[in-house]
This record gives sequence, structure tokens and C-alpha cells, in this order.
Amino acid sequence: MALDHVWPELQRLPGLWTGRERDAQPILFWRPSIAFCGLDFYSGDLFPWWTNWLLAGALVFEELRLLAIEDNRMIHQEIILNNAGRVRHVTTGPDGAIYVVLNNPETVIRLTPMDTGFKEKMNHKGTKT
Repeated sequence: MALDHVWPELQRLPGLWTGRERDAQPILFWRPSIAFCGLDFYSGDLFPWWTNWLLAGALVFEELRLLAIEDNRMIHQEIILNNAGRVRHVTTGPDGAIYVVLNNPETVIRLTPMDTGFKEKMNHKGTKT
């Protein structure tokens, strides 16, 4: 059975839960909205500990968030780019870098690890070892 995402209805509910079986319930939400713009699951090799983590651009707060989701719940969230401009698009490039399209100012940012030793200092969950 296909689920109804009932976005207009969920926006009006205090807890964002309709209670109806046919409705897809959110696993994460923000109030006020951060105005997502640009979503991508990381699939490159430069940040192996972020594989399949969600990259989410936020227009309102001018940031790029990184989210780990397991078993339909968010287990980790962090802001990896802040106050650089309004995030319009985010994608994993063929080189494994994260590319972020911004406006105000209009630019493209390429995110890579700061040093090669950083990879060895992190485990697969992205926490320091």
C-alpha cells in the first residue's frame, strides 16, 4: 500500500502525527522550518564514515546539515557549513567531494577533508576513535 505524505495536514498538527495508518509519519521535523533546499545521500569515498548519511541544505538558516538516520530515526545531526549563503543545492561529486550551490553570494563550494590523517581518526559512524 502506498502511503500518503499529507504534508499540508502535518504542518497544522502540534505533534506532527495524524494517527492514521495510511499516512507516512515524519521521522524528523523542525519548527520553525529550516526550509530544506537540496538533499543528497553521501555516496563518495572522501568521507567514508558519512556513506549514506543525508546532506540537507537549509535556505533560512544558511547552513548545510549532516544527518545519520537508522531504523527510521535520526541518530546524529550536525551543521557542517554555516553562514556561507543560502544553500540551493547539494550533491556528492564523482571525486567524492561535497558540492554546495549557494546564492547571496552566488558561488559553488567544494568540501573535502582537511587532512588525510582525518580518515584514520574516525570510525565508520563518524565518531573519533
